[in-house]
Amino acid sequence: MKKFLMFVMAIFMASCANIPQSPSLDTLAANAKSQIAQACMVVQPTLVDLKVSLPTDPNLALLVSSNAQLCAAASSLDPVNAQTLINTLIPQALTLVDLIPVDPGTKIAIRIALGAASVAISNWLMVYNQPVTPASAPGVAK
Repeated sequence: MKKFLMFVMAIFMASCANIPQSPSLDTLAANAKSQIAQACMVVQPTLVDLKVSLPTDPNLALLVSSNAQLCAAASSLDPVNAQTLINTLIPQALTLVDLIPVDPGTKIAIRIALGAASVAISNWLMVYNQPVTPASAPGVAK
């Protein structure tokens, strides 16, 4: 578990590294895609394991769906799907993480990975001149 958390912290620290004064759209898009891919590497294995043991959990099913959309977005990042990720999917996933039955360390690791992806996407959108407007997570079953 310590190695897992160290891996997640390395991902987070990489996303917070200083960005050059004038990063190009291509550079920021590549970074955002990389952060999404890294978040998927952290989140997906946990979800696969949980889905086997909790096949009928509605929150887990929604988190699996959100994560699949997040991972798919890495291949075709554009302002519309980036806004959807930031305004809907990532906040929804962050809320759902608290509702699934996993240990606190795993929850923290997932939250950090999703947060790093969100920061990278937000940076890209800011340079792309698209305002980032945070929204709450809709559709979460309690």
